[in-house]
Amino acid sequence: MSDDRSLFAVSVINTSEIANAIYKWADKYGLIDNVSTLAEIGSGTESRGESFHGLPDAILYNALQRLEKAGRAVLLPGDNLQELGVKFLA
Repeated sequence: MSDDRSLFAVSVINTSEIANAIYKWADKYGLIDNVSTLAEIGSGTESRGESFHGLPDAILYNALQRLEKAGRAVLLPGDNLQELGVKFLA
C-alpha cells in the first residue's frame, strides 16, 4: 500500500455575493461611471483586502456578468480576459 495522499478543498462560491462586493468596492473608490479592467479589480492594489481579491478570472467574470445583467455595469471586450473593461453604472 502507498502512503500517497491527495488533499483538495471544495468551496461553494456565491457569485451574487462577489458581484455585490465588487460593486460596493467600485462605489467606495469612486469608480462609478469609470472603466476598470478585470485585472485591476481582481489583483490591483486598491482591491487588496477585499473578499474578491485574488479570485480566479473566470469567477470574477461570472460575477461581472451578473452586474451587467442587473444593469449595474457594462462589459467592454479586451484582447483577453485580464483586459476586459468594466464600466460601473449608477
